[in-house]
Amino acid sequence: MSFTTSKVKSFPKIKEVRTFLIHGVGSGGDYHNVNSGHWLIDSKIATPMSHYPKYQKSRTDFGINVLGSFCVELEATDGTKGFATGFGGPPACWLTAEHFKRFLVGA
Repeated sequence: MSFTTSKVKSFPKIKEVRTFLIHGVGSGGDYHNVNSGHWLIDSKIATPMSHYPKYQKSRTDFGINVLGSFCVELEATDGTKGFATGFGGPPACWLTAEHFKRFLVGA
């Protein structure tokens, strides 16, 4: 019986991490960034802030949509690119690019 060896292709690794801010109503990962009247922000949903009368009308009254969205682009060693949106705006961009990148590159 003869065995043939096959060459196993290695899985690509992350070589680059890029972050971008996303602006505009209804875009990106901040699902609270919608027009007034949308059920997600203007219907009665229990939150810790709904105890206070001045925050009962809309969830945006207490700043739930203040940070905004961001996008992460990962590029692999084989040139493949992947994208994801998230919630957190400028702080999330900075944390991803300046802190979490060290854990991602080479993974």
